[in-house]
Amino acid sequence: MKNILWRLVLGAPIVFSVVRIILFKKYFNFDTPLYYLIKNKADKARDVLESIYYKVYVEEILKDLKYELKSNKIMKGDWKDLFSDKMKYRTTTGILL
Repeated sequence: MKNILWRLVLGAPIVFSVVRIILFKKYFNFDTPLYYLIKNKADKARDVLESIYYKVYVEEILKDLKYELKSNKIMKGDWKDLFSDKMKYRTTTGILL
């Protein structure tokens, strides 16, 4: 019985985690509205925004996102940028938390 108990203690969280990941991927599979706008799928971006915000605000938010996308105000970076001098403190804090 003692040989089986440690397997149960380690195995149960693994089973629950796998089930949880599957459920989240199936029912909460959203990409960001910005991703859809970059891929020229404005209808899907609108659908995602409508699932998050009231319909009154969706058009305004969508217009703002399109403006930011056109004016290149959205930061594009690389993994190397995380370890630059500017971001070193933030990255270290995020890792330690």
